Amino acid sequence: MPRMQAGPKTEPGTPRPHLLVVWLLLLVLPALAVGPALMPGERLLSQLPVAFPPLALEYPTAADAARDGMNYSTSDRLFPVLTDQVEARRQLAAGTLPTWDPHLGAGVPLFAGSIAGLAYPPNWLGLLLAPDLAAAWLALLSLFLAGLGMWLFLRAKGCTFEAALAGALFMQASLWGFTNLHDFMKVDAALWTPWLLLGVERIRQARRGGLLLLALAGGLSLLAGFYPIAIFGLATAGLYAAGTLLPQPRRFGRALAGFLLALGIGAWQVLPALEASEHSLRQSGGAAAMEGQALPPAASAGLLVPDLFGTPDEISAAAIDPMAAALVSRARQDALPRVNALEWNLHFGVLALLFGLVALITRPRQAAAPAALLLLWFGFAQAWPGFAWLYHLPGLDAGAPGRALAMAWPLFAWLGALGVEALARESERLRLWRDPHRQPTSRQRREGLSVADVRTEREPLFVTLVAASLGVLAMAGALAAWAWLDPTQDPGALQRAIAERHGLPLSEVAALVPGGALTAALLRVHAALGAWFASGLLIASAAVLVRLVSGRALLGRGTLAMALALAIALAPRLASGAFELPLSETALLALGAGLVGLLFLHGSTPFTRNVPEWEHPGWQHNALAVLLVVGLGAEALDVAPRHLTPRTVEPAELAATSERSRAVQVFPPSEAMDAIAATTGGTGRVLRVDASAEGVAEVVQLARPNMLSAYGLRDLTPYIVFTPRTLIELVTQAGAGRSFRSGITAPADFAGTDSSTLDLLRVTTVLSVRPLDDPRLEPVWEAPGFHVYRRPGALDVARLVPTAVLPDSDAEALARLAAPDFAPRKEVVLAPGTLLPDGARLTAEADPDATVITRRPAANRLDVQVTSRDGGWLLMTEQFMPDWKVNLDGVDAELVRANHALRALWVPPGEHLVRTWYEPWSLRYGAALALLSALLAGLLTWRERPPRTPEPTPAT
Repeated sequence: MPRMQAGPKTEPGTPRPHLLVVWLLLLVLPALAVGPALMPGERLLSQLPVAFPPLALEYPTAADAARDGMNYSTSDRLFPVLTDQVEARRQLAAGTLPTWDPHLGAGVPLFAGSIAGLAYPPNWLGLLLAPDLAAAWLALLSLFLAGLGMWLFLRAKGCTFEAALAGALFMQASLWGFTNLHDFMKVDAALWTPWLLLGVERIRQARRGGLLLLALAGGLSLLAGFYPIAIFGLATAGLYAAGTLLPQPRRFGRALAGFLLALGIGAWQVLPALEASEHSLRQSGGAAAMEGQALPPAASAGLLVPDLFGTPDEISAAAIDPMAAALVSRARQDALPRVNALEWNLHFGVLALLFGLVALITRPRQAAAPAALLLLWFGFAQAWPGFAWLYHLPGLDAGAPGRALAMAWPLFAWLGALGVEALARESERLRLWRDPHRQPTSRQRREGLSVADVRTEREPLFVTLVAASLGVLAMAGALAAWAWLDPTQDPGALQRAIAERHGLPLSEVAALVPGGALTAALLRVHAALGAWFASGLLIASAAVLVRLVSGRALLGRGTLAMALALAIALAPRLASGAFELPLSETALLALGAGLVGLLFLHGSTPFTRNVPEWEHPGWQHNALAVLLVVGLGAEALDVAPRHLTPRTVEPAELAATSERSRAVQVFPPSEAMDAIAATTGGTGRVLRVDASAEGVAEVVQLARPNMLSAYGLRDLTPYIVFTPRTLIELVTQAGAGRSFRSGITAPADFAGTDSSTLDLLRVTTVLSVRPLDDPRLEPVWEAPGFHVYRRPGALDVARLVPTAVLPDSDAEALARLAAPDFAPRKEVVLAPGTLLPDGARLTAEADPDATVITRRPAANRLDVQVTSRDGGWLLMTEQFMPDWKVNLDGVDAELVRANHALRALWVPPGEHLVRTWYEPWSLRYGAALALLSALLAGLLTWRERPPRTPEPTPAT
């Protein structure tokens, strides 16, 4: 006999929602959060380039508008993410794969070194359209996919409509998602975790497609561009699979195959990134370094208050965050200078937290899995005792431990949904308990219970009692804290408490944490107490609603009226002064459309003649769902606006410029950029001078790093993920720059820079905030705080050098390059251990009549026509990478590393054509492995046995 197919269990009377209705509901919160950025002239960007010099000097009105409400915490969204997208789109339009960017440093891998997720299929929209135009649509898609994945997973687990909807909305309304939505690669990597869990669940239930879903979801997470978070997502799903499938070896094997295929699909992005990382200083510092970067336990206070450790639109005068100084223990005061609001603001929603507590108290067995995973990742992120050994595991050591808390985003939603599930199930049981014609269920009949036994069961009460109690406690606690906390009081008492806590002089604390910053932080906490009161009111109201709608006092549309009345009680929160921005018409229309869809389009089991429409259980399910949608909409609108305020890119000042500005929009035309372009001659590089201690304060005022690349200019000291190690060593050894984190920044004093190295690095332009009196420089353009100088003498892109030196070590090579008598036009320093090709000589006769003509057919290609009498070493003043290939007159040759960071080739006498191109093995093999893995996952799914259905029972 054919096997019965296992599937999710559903309580009798539970409505079956129409898929279209679910999709509409899951678009409500994304539309509320992102909708304003879809309007004409608006962009979902954290910042605009016009807010920074030199554009701000040329467009002061537009700059003031751009700085109004600017998001300071996610500046990476503009530089380097947006500029990488612009460059990739530019190369694709020219018919070139975006593998190499010649504008950054001495040239860097673009596909491998960018965190813009160029291999992630949804991001291809930002390559077809302008990336700033695609940003809002992609953010809308990310929030929708996050909610849909959680909805499908919870429905597969057998959760009710309300619980699945609540879980999806918990994800979409989470502050973590809004905070990191500008850093979309982090959100995109984390949102696939519910889909991974869904794949495991489908395998557990022997349903078709589980392996394919695991492979695709895991692969897309890895392709998103932030693979450390993707690894945590795969680990979360892997632990869930181990906990549920280990007793079933065959199904566990299928899950393991799905995970391996996910790694294969993700290899398209991961292998190039790992290769670029090997040639940089951005590598794991080991378990000890990770333990030092772990978050202190005090960061968990962010669960209670949104933006506790700083808002994105304010620049605090405090050197140390006030709330961190007040909460972090003396033993972890080393973490205070490293406070990062993106990692410390661990707020996933008050309602998710409260409903999660309901689940832990009333459904401990069902809540055990998400709760255990939450404890695991919190312990990992905060280096709890016994968790530090995890830092030794491969894959888990790729970055700061706090990134593991990206997994709290779906896990809190899962846990909160279980709390709603408990409430919804109790509502159903209560309705059945109050039915005067109630009969035993099949399970109760198997247990031998009679009708009399069933009708004498005690009334279900526990879940609603717990929910109501938690709601009342939240309301009472919020009121008590609101009355006790006075943010206008003299901050001196708190400064003294901080000084005593950390053993510091009061004067030092007053300098690090000014009173104004403390007051602003306390005001933020004070305002959040209103949200706690409103959330407590909602969960208590939900418990009361469950009791009322299960009786005969409220039937049919009266149930809906009760739910809407309770929702109206939350309306003051929607209009409260805690909002930074008023609700836009778009947000109101989206909320209204969502409620209308929920009320009138929500599908349910067909109405029968025996059950009047107004007594149908579908109305009761609708009532609780209405309350949850309104409450979570209020919660989302409480935190989203200040993080997702769109930027206006078409103010009158810009609209009145040339047609070019309307085409470029985000990067308007600039006199300063034109002056810089004139000094570079199309191939020269730009160097900044920064006299500040760290070499950053003045750099951001001199065309922020990576801004120049958007205008097609070459930036010697950009901000990139994987700065080549050899370039860092060459620049810092010669005083042409300073190391900064895992990259390089500007030199402190131009007078101390070595001319020969600047010639070698093709520096033709120098930028400074103050005038420079140096005979090597020629003033070209100036404005207050922005000076452009031409520097003559830089080498060409390629040059024939007669003499080569073969040192014994890299240290000896760097010493030779820094020597006063080093002449880059006459001498090239080969890498230690270089094997000379046949016919090559270390010394050749200088040929003043030699000609070198360069041509760049594409960004990842460089062709050179060389004519010489005696041959020599062809030095290309661009970054050496092992994947650069060379062809000499149709015959493959080998490039060598020269002058520590650049490329060179021995060219024999005569006329020769040298063709070079960048062809990374990691990209070729990664793309092939991704394609093969996707095809294999599809083949295994196609060959998978379809679900068997039971044979129909013949009529009797």
